[in-house]
Amino acid sequence: MSSLFQKHDGETGDSLGPTQSTQTFGSALTETIGGLTNGSAYTFTVTAINDVGASVPSAPSGALTPAAVPSAPSGVNGVAGDAEVTLSWSAPASDGGAAVT
Repeated sequence: MSSLFQKHDGETGDSLGPTQSTQTFGSALTETIGGLTNGSAYTFTVTAINDVGASVPSAPSGALTPAAVPSAPSGVNGVAGDAEVTLSWSAPASDGGAAVT
């Protein structure tokens, strides 16, 4: 038995196309879906497939967003010096799912 993943726009629910699984239900029930756009929300459904045919799709997942832009740093302060300013700030509350560098 195999499965078919369907990705959907996380805001509109519009289908963005199927992805055939490389896994079978006899193995781990996970799959990594690549080729997504960072910062865009997606939902997913899964359909089981066997020699007789395909099931109805699962209920959709909650909205999932691959890495997004981080939130803004906070607490920006400065100390004026002789022809310079030394700035300090706090890290953003959210890194958007990817390290802030």
